[in-house]
Amino acid sequence: MTGQVDALPASSGQERLWLAEQLVPGAALYNVHLTHRLRGRLRPELLDTALQAVVDRHEVLRTTLRALDGRPRQVVAARLRVPTVLGDLRAEPSGDRLAAVRGRAAAQAATAFDLAAGPLLRSELLQLDDDDHAWLLTLHHAVCDAWSTALLLGEVSTVYGALVTGTGPELPELALQYADYAIWQREEQDARASASMDHWRRSLRDHPPLLPLPVDRPRPPVQSHRGALLEAEVPAPLGDAVRELARRQRATTFATLLAAFAVWVHRCSGAEDMVVGTAVGGRPRPELGPLIGFFAETVALRIAVRRTDTFADVLARTAEVVLDAQVHALPFDEVVREVRPDRDPSHHPVFQVMFDVQPGGPGTLRLPGVAVTAVPVPDRRVALFDLGLSVVEGDRLRLVAEYATDLLDRGTVEGYLSAYLDVLAEVVANPGCRVGARPGARFDGSDERHDRRRAASAPRTLVESFADSVRRTPHAPALLEAATGAQVDYATLDAWSGHVAAGVVDAGVGPGDVVAIHLPRSAAAVAAVLGVLRAGVAYLPVTPGTPTARTATLLSDSGARAVLTGAEDRAAVADLVAGLGVGVPVLAVPVGPPDVARVPPPVRVDPDDIAYVLFTSGSTGAPKGVLVPHRGVANYAVADCRAHGLGPTDRVLQFTDLQFDVSAEELFPALDVGACVVLRTEQMVDTARDFLEAARRWGVTVAHLPTAWFHELVVAADRDGTPVPPALRLLVVGGEATTPTHLATWVRAAPHVSVGNAYGPTETTIAATLAPLAGPGARPGTQIPIGDPVPGAAVFVLDPELAPVPAGGTGELFVGGAGLARGYLGRPDLTADRFVPDPTGTGGRLYRTGDRARVLADGRREFVGRVDDQVKIRGHRVEPGEVEAVLAAADGVRHAAVVAHHGPRGTELHAYVEPLDAAAPVDELRVRLRTHLVALLPAYLVPAAITVLAELPRTGTDKVDRARLPRPSGGGRAGSAPPATDAERVVAAVWEDVLARTGVGRDDDFFELGGHSLLAGQAVSRLQRHFGRHVTLRQVFEHPRLAAFAAAVAGERAADPRPALRRASGAELLAGVLEAPRPVVRRVRGDGA
Repeated sequence: MTGQVDALPASSGQERLWLAEQLVPGAALYNVHLTHRLRGRLRPELLDTALQAVVDRHEVLRTTLRALDGRPRQVVAARLRVPTVLGDLRAEPSGDRLAAVRGRAAAQAATAFDLAAGPLLRSELLQLDDDDHAWLLTLHHAVCDAWSTALLLGEVSTVYGALVTGTGPELPELALQYADYAIWQREEQDARASASMDHWRRSLRDHPPLLPLPVDRPRPPVQSHRGALLEAEVPAPLGDAVRELARRQRATTFATLLAAFAVWVHRCSGAEDMVVGTAVGGRPRPELGPLIGFFAETVALRIAVRRTDTFADVLARTAEVVLDAQVHALPFDEVVREVRPDRDPSHHPVFQVMFDVQPGGPGTLRLPGVAVTAVPVPDRRVALFDLGLSVVEGDRLRLVAEYATDLLDRGTVEGYLSAYLDVLAEVVANPGCRVGARPGARFDGSDERHDRRRAASAPRTLVESFADSVRRTPHAPALLEAATGAQVDYATLDAWSGHVAAGVVDAGVGPGDVVAIHLPRSAAAVAAVLGVLRAGVAYLPVTPGTPTARTATLLSDSGARAVLTGAEDRAAVADLVAGLGVGVPVLAVPVGPPDVARVPPPVRVDPDDIAYVLFTSGSTGAPKGVLVPHRGVANYAVADCRAHGLGPTDRVLQFTDLQFDVSAEELFPALDVGACVVLRTEQMVDTARDFLEAARRWGVTVAHLPTAWFHELVVAADRDGTPVPPALRLLVVGGEATTPTHLATWVRAAPHVSVGNAYGPTETTIAATLAPLAGPGARPGTQIPIGDPVPGAAVFVLDPELAPVPAGGTGELFVGGAGLARGYLGRPDLTADRFVPDPTGTGGRLYRTGDRARVLADGRREFVGRVDDQVKIRGHRVEPGEVEAVLAAADGVRHAAVVAHHGPRGTELHAYVEPLDAAAPVDELRVRLRTHLVALLPAYLVPAAITVLAELPRTGTDKVDRARLPRPSGGGRAGSAPPATDAERVVAAVWEDVLARTGVGRDDDFFELGGHSLLAGQAVSRLQRHFGRHVTLRQVFEHPRLAAFAAAVAGERAADPRPALRRASGAELLAGVLEAPRPVVRRVRGDGA
């Protein structure tokens, strides 16, 4: 480069590209590559001269970008030689030459330019045969755009033709150069920026930050820009029909194709509000037409698509959006700075999909005596966005998709292009069709991807199932209490549960009624469950330690006719029940098998009778009771045993409390085949090492775990080298999706232990689908499928019109079949809303799960999220609205919001409150609010953090702007004083271990340090060994700061304020069962009415 002039301002587009390359140095993110096959009597020296003439004519082709005071400046060389390098492939076998061209073209396209050194274009001519060449031309986007490449080829054609004929090239003199445009752009931008920026503020206010496009893999934390290309041809008749539709609708071809793209995005992702990136010409004045350079400007098009819209509606709206964007086009980086979107290095801050149409320019490459054909663009292996779709115009329309390979597989993108072509065919056939109505998308009974139901097992009850096991193996161990090592065989458990059943019947409780079981994990609790079922009654689990107010709600809403509890706790529970004003008898369950067991009277139990009532989180603030019949649980038990090969020699861990339906998954399949249920201790879940050691000691073979706990075991086995018990053969995970990385790590650390996935809400009875993830039957892949339906279940992924979605598409999961719950207790309105008629014509019902799923190419289904705000917190379904309602009712709160944040510790609830008194001490308010929540909600519903804001951010419609709620810092207090007492030092040591932190001080808050209810439970278990059993989970929530918590537990060590409990005599136990009062109370039928 010689004869440089002074540095000139760079255009805004050049600045943006320069900055992007500073962030990803050495990456060929913005290369533009062209390859042409030239057959005929080509004169290479004239092609070289013609290209050089164009370089001499356009300053921008002699320009480099150099930093000055941190900003790029254009440096234009007076002269710059850009040679066309010659290469000879004639020595290669003739059949390999074209492949060699493609390989060389791909290498050129993927080789980065040095923006400061230049030149920013390179030319190479490869000779395949005497009259056969390939011309490879690569430019940096900073010096050209799509219109410019066509200009360049046209001018090269003109000069080459003149040289061949010996006449001078007739190219008009350029009145302007690109640097003139860059200077004018800044002056013009200052003059019109205010009005145009107002447009972009309005257009992008509250825009969705991330498009929920279905992808094959989790998004990496930092965008790598690794990508690939895929092309497809639009059939000529379809392309012609699209142009004709655009003409009839008085729209451009671009707007028509973009509107169809928006419809496809809507169908694929469910998004009704989307932002799509595109490029506009950027040549606002006619005198800029002959210039080569980077004029195209990126704009963000916000498009609304509703399923009730017609395509004509969407097209009209899209055309208006495009026109507004062209009128108000500003440098995109300026718009982004003004809009200030949330920055996340994993994706583009405004849009993740790009769409453009590449029209033919004023000329193409035409060389006298030479047949010119364009060679398809080589794959640069780069993707700037999740997905970019270009429609290339010509004799036929071509689709070119550039996609991020970190996220998408080739087969998925092939499906996307096929679906886009389907949308085009639909809209040209009927532009008045509703977007949500897909022609032909109905059940015909032949598509196994959507309907894989298998026959259910014969209807039976859990009582019959248990009785069969007692007859087969009366002396086999049914239960193992890990705390004591005591075993209970099937005959003994039969007598024990029969004794309980007799007492329940004597208390005047019968079929159609509900009995609450208030017992910790124990053999007595299992006996109580079976006894209640044998009495023909449904059981309602109420975990000891449940907040008093919630216990009152459960007992009242369920209409429980009695409460079963342990003999030691009967007096305390009776006082609790009396204080609640519920007025039901409290019956004592013998702590061990009775010496003389009573024989229960015969009670007819039908498969359609309700087996249990479980309350799940409710969005209105009140939990809702799910009525689950025997039929569904017994059917699942058979399916579980077959899928997992469960047999009499297995020892199945009961990990979960009775209040969650996973406990039924652990209990009933094992009892169905005569296996042994191992009742764990609290100490087992102190650490992953404790868990694995206890599992080895007790001979556990099968365990059902929340995904978060499975991940703990993966770390312990792989990183810490903790031995995995040889007897352990199967882990079934559920509640949340695991990851391919965790699975691969587990397989490496414990290849003898299979892993399965279970999916299903409480309303579908334990699990509706099962999938082997590691071990026999598992299929390798990057997705974590939810599996196939269990026998008797029907699982569908449907669109809002209740039609099956196509492969690659997403929709809502609907479940029907034998496992369907009867409905919600006392909530006919909610039952009707969530349990809908089966569109397949069976006459049955389907449960609308609210879960979004994607149909994979092979018909398997993958969970991708929720259609509402419901989330999973350590395996529990949670409605943030329930927590929000409780928080908003607290004294001193004006407004409240609760959202779920996803971080390294999993999903956590975070609460935000706007106080009535802005001057109220924040720390006092937070402690008071946490105490309020602990008193009313179970631990897993208590937010991990409470942030007090002077005002909650609002949208333009005065709704809480959840996207602008700040993320809690998650850190402790700076400069927190060290522990000052022995008790504080003990607590600090435990907290540091559980939270994996150092330097915990006396002013630190357990939850601000990253704690949650699961970790709090581990801390409490360890502290009980030092301070005694009076240390409770509730104290952690009431006293989250270390000093206050340590004082509370140390101060209570000497005197336990709870009522004294004692072991009752055998006579008292018998009296408790036989002589309980029989009040007249409301009888609740389990019919959802």
